[in-house]
Amino acid sequence: MDELIEVADVLVDGGLEGIVAALIRLVGLVALLAGVGLWLLTDTGLLVAPAALIACGLFTLLIAPGLFVAALEVV
Repeated sequence: MDELIEVADVLVDGGLEGIVAALIRLVGLVALLAGVGLWLLTDTGLLVAPAALIACGLFTLLIAPGLFVAALEVV
C-alpha cells in the first residue's frame, strides 16, 4: 500500500494525473467498444460477457477517472 501512495505522490508532483485519467478513459472506451462489438457481431443476443464489458467500460469511461483524481487529491 505504501508503494501505491508513493506512485500517487510522484504522479501529483509531476502533474501527470491528467494523462493517467486519459489512459483510464481510453481503457474504458476499448472495453465499451469490445462489448458492443461482441454484442452486435454475434447472433446469440446479449450475453453476460458483452453486458459485463459494456458495464465495465461505461464505469471506467465515466466514473473511474473522477475517482482517481479525487483519490490523488486526498493523498
